[in-house]
Amino acid sequence: DLTSHVPFFARFEGHTEPLALKHMGADAQKHQALILNRVSAASFIALTTILKAGDVVYGFAPTGGVTHPSAVRPIAMAGATLEQYHTYADLEKAWTQKGAPRLLLITPISASKKHIPYDEFQRALTLPRAANTLVYVDDAHMASRIAFFDEPRTFQVGAIDLAVCSADKHVAGPRAGVFVGRKDLVTEIGSRAYELGLEAQAGQYV
Repeated sequence: DLTSHVPFFARFEGHTEPLALKHMGADAQKHQALILNRVSAASFIALTTILKAGDVVYGFAPTGGVTHPSAVRPIAMAGATLEQYHTYADLEKAWTQKGAPRLLLITPISASKKHIPYDEFQRALTLPRAANTLVYVDDAHMASRIAFFDEPRTFQVGAIDLAVCSADKHVAGPRAGVFVGRKDLVTEIGSRAYELGLEAQAGQYV
């Protein structure tokens, strides 16, 4: 008798997360999943947890597109600095001249539906990282990358620490954010997500 969200989660939490890992091409041995109430919630909680004042973020977004505001604003809230790049050549030049950032934030397809060429997406993931460099992929439109561009699922592209995709953009799911990443990072981020009530509700799980 599912009278409220409490018995719902007691019975069903843990059943959807393995599907989320499979959906994003992740490795259950290395990665963990959270279902949050939307992509924006995932970006907010992830970025405000892993960034601190003074950190530098390199944003890699398609030519003609931009890093989504739901990622730009949390970066500013954390006191970090965002530098935007739109080609692999420019990103590599900054990386070489200024060094590796704290975070590389990649937006493979922008809200305006501009697209990073797959080879540039892959090459960005091979740039030499500092010991504390993380990679976060805002892959809200992952379903489009797979269907229209014949590209792999997020974690099959290369070395990625954290990523999110949408359960409702181009797929027939509810509005929710499918958030996947390294187990240690997702545990830390997840504890804050639950504290602030950003988890998906019962209807979104269904």
